[in-house]
Formats: sequence, structure tokens, C-alpha cells
Amino acid sequence: MFNTLFRQLYFFILIVLVLLSLRNLNNNNVSIAGDWYDYALISSAFYNHYSPDIRLEDIVKTREIIKLSGFNNLMAEYSKFLEDKISSKNDKEIRKTLVLFKAKNGKIYNYHFWFYSLINAPFVLFFKSINIAPFKAFIFVNTLIIWLCLLIIYSLKKLDYLKKAMLSFCLLFSSIIWYNNWIHPELFSSCLIFVSILLLYEEKHKSSILLCALASLQNQALSIIILIIIIDYLLKKRFNIREFIYIGIISSITLIPSLFYYYNFGKANLIVDLGFLSKQNITPDRMFSFFFDFNQGIFLNIPFIIFVFIFIFGIKIATKKASIKTISIPISILIMSIISIQQVNWNMGEAVIIRYGTWISTIIIAYTIIETNISIKKQAILFSIIAITQLIPIKIFGGYNCNQHYMEHNIIAKYTFKHNPQLYNPDFEIFAERTLHKEYFYESDSPIIYKDENNNIRKILIHKNTIQNLPKEIKIPNDIKFKNNWAYINMQ
Repeated sequence: MFNTLFRQLYFFILIVLVLLSLRNLNNNNVSIAGDWYDYALISSAFYNHYSPDIRLEDIVKTREIIKLSGFNNLMAEYSKFLEDKISSKNDKEIRKTLVLFKAKNGKIYNYHFWFYSLINAPFVLFFKSINIAPFKAFIFVNTLIIWLCLLIIYSLKKLDYLKKAMLSFCLLFSSIIWYNNWIHPELFSSCLIFVSILLLYEEKHKSSILLCALASLQNQALSIIILIIIIDYLLKKRFNIREFIYIGIISSITLIPSLFYYYNFGKANLIVDLGFLSKQNITPDRMFSFFFDFNQGIFLNIPFIIFVFIFIFGIKIATKKASIKTISIPISILIMSIISIQQVNWNMGEAVIIRYGTWISTIIIAYTIIETNISIKKQAILFSIIAITQLIPIKIFGGYNCNQHYMEHNIIAKYTFKHNPQLYNPDFEIFAERTLHKEYFYESDSPIIYKDENNNIRKILIHKNTIQNLPKEIKIPNDIKFKNNWAYINMQ
């Protein structure tokens, strides 16, 4: 009886998810955020001359598709700036763009790898040829990726219909819904790694490695999962030299970005070389911020699942019922998080949660649902709670039409600042930029004062050299502690 009921539920959810994505596709709601221009520019390069190197005509074509997509003079000054730097043919001038770099062979490349732009380029050209806003091609590709994931979930043999229903539901109603309309690879990487984890549990190791390797082309930290898949393969399959060579070949896909940049620049990673990562950021505070920050933490996307994930992992370790996958996937999440929190720009362009949290959260979702081994009735109750708690943040932050901007504090942060400001002391960059509503903050901006809607001061970020600039009514706490010359003052 339950199997029939859950089968009907699964197909109902599947139909609803497809209809929702079709409805979104029909709307012209492309999100212009993050590094969208870079990915659009590389796509223009591919359909102009079938290669990722950036030329002057690519900037012209990008300006054209921006206009055809209904954004007219958007980025006009920036594109002129890029044209001037490229025209100079001077390496130092080109580096001033911070996104374009001259290779040893004289060609110019973007520091973002080009695979995501490559798969979008044919669709951008096609949409342009049939007079549809070219930027909608990116949403179309994102939608196709989601449908592919739903199809793969449907084909899984080892999962019952209830788990298939929850996997499908939680995938769409996760952070990818906020990134669905972005010209950005977050949805691409998140969906591919999600399905890769599912295929790992199905013991389809080669397919799992392939999807993980493709996902890692845009986010190389994901390549850590490949090691887990290979270890699981070696433990469960009889060693076959041909199979192992094949696995080695498809695993090596993950090395393509490093090899590409090393061949062209003599450096395996331009982002690291530019100093956009710093090991000094590997701190407990930054790790906590990554998962539980009120403005951009992963928990905003999976407010209940994240605690179920921790509970399941703890119980299986305590009861010694943990498999290699049960142990290694959470460990890999920790390692990938350590890599991610090294980012220098911590309050980056994002939709609700930090961008790197999108693909980590989908791994957590897949792991939690598959590793839930309780009676079918208890599963139904647990999954009902999960479904409700997944919909709440989607409702709060606007679903496909995300209503949260990374230069504004969200509703949860504002409520906490108003009623209990001492409970939330975010990374200084997050507080400063969202309070000042601008990129970057300096000593000269201090004191940075947050006021509630009634104009009451609730929280202050102060630099120790500008204490004299505090409002006269503010008393400095005796126990104030400065970190890197900055400290918070919370109002009672």
C-alpha cells in the first residue's frame, strides 16, 4: 500500500517540479549578479571563433547580446575599459582588469575556466538566431540540467519512491532555485555533484566519477569526492586493469583546468596566484560563518537537514554502523569547506547563501536522505518535516525571484540585531558591507553603525583608531576585545 502511495506522490512531485521550472523559463527574469559578465564573455568567444581566448570582437558581441537581452547600456563603461586594456597588448595593463591575463603565446584568457561557458555557447547563439533574449539560454541550460537530474533520480534502482520523491523535491527547493536564473556555474556544479553522490550509492562508480569530474571543472575542490569514489570502487569491485585504466582516464578530466592554465601561464591556478585565497582565513570563526552565518550561511538553505545530517553521522559513528561512504563523505565536506573558507572576499555576490555553499549543501542533502535508514512510517514523518523546512526559506527569500541582495542584511539578521545584537557577531566584512551598502570598508568608515527601522542604534563596528568618533551617548564596554583592530559594540 505504502509503495503505491509513495509512487503516486513521487510522480505528482515530479510533474509539479517540471511545471514550476517551465513557468520560470517562460519568465524573463535573468539575474545579473556575480561574475556573470565573465561567463557571458567567454560564451561569446566560443561562438565567435570556437576557442576561449578573449578578443576585441568578443567584447563587441557580448555588448550586443546584453542589449538583445533587454539590458541596453549595462556594463558599457566596463566593456570599454576591457577594450582599452586588450588594445594596449601590454601584459601589465591587461592584468589591471583583474579578470583577463595574457598567456605565454600572446592570447588572452579569463581567470574563470571556460567549460560552463562552452556548454552554454551553442544555446546563446541559437536563442539569438531565433530572436529570443540570448541570456535566457543560460536559464534554459540550467533547466535542462535540472531535468536531467530528475531523470537520473527516476532511473535509480536501489531507492524507493519515497526517497526518490524527497531527493527530487529537496534538490529543486534547495539553494539552486535562487541560482537558477544566474549566468553562473553554481547550479551546474551543484546538480552534477548531487547526482554523482546518488550514483556512488548505486555503485555506478564510472558514471559517478564522470559527473564529479565535470562538476569539478568549475569548482576544483569537488575533485576530492573522486578519491572517495575510487576507494569505494576498489573495496567493492574485483580489480580489473582495463576498468581501472578507464577510471583513471575519466578521473583525469578534473585536471584539465590546472593543465590548461599551467600550459598557458606556467601556473596551475590563477585565482590562487592572484591572492584571492588566504590560509589565514582558516579559522573556527570563518568555518562557523560558512555554515551558520545569519546572512549567508549554508543553514539558511537547509535549516533542518543540516542538523539531521550531523545527527545521522554521529549515530552511525557511535553505533559502529558506518560504511566507508558514511565516514568519508562528511570528511570530504569538511576538507572542501576548509578550501572554500580561504576566500579573501567573504561577502561576495550571492543569492541568499554563499556561492560555495550551494554544491556543499546538495551533497549534504543527498547524503542525509540516502543514509536515513528507519522504518517507512518514520521516514514519511521525517521527510514531511524536511519538506516543510525546505519551503520556509524559499518562501522567505523569494524562490526563483530571489529578493535578497548581498549588500543588505536579511530579515533574520535584522531581527537579531534589533532584539539580541550580541547573538550575532558576523565576519567584519559581512557586517560592514551590508550596513554601508557598498563593496569594501576601511578605517575611515569607522564607526560603522547599524540602526533599526526606528533609527535606534543597535550595533556598532569600531576601529580602535577611531574610538573618538563614536556618538557621545555610546559608552565603550570595559571588556571590549579588538580583533585585527576592529571590535563590535552591542546595544542592550
